[in-house]
Amino acid sequence: MDIDGSATLKRFRPMGSSILLIAENKNYEPIILDGGDVNIIGVAVGRIK
Repeated sequence: MDIDGSATLKRFRPMGSSILLIAENKNYEPIILDGGDVNIIGVAVGRIK
């Protein structure tokens, strides 16, 4: 996800014409964006520990 030129990894939840971005870290508040303000640049399909 690209927000103001910065990439971020969040959970994506559509809410009508808006998008809710949710961080796994509970110290960060969710971000609500207009659907036109979002540019998805990739999808995480797994992780390696």
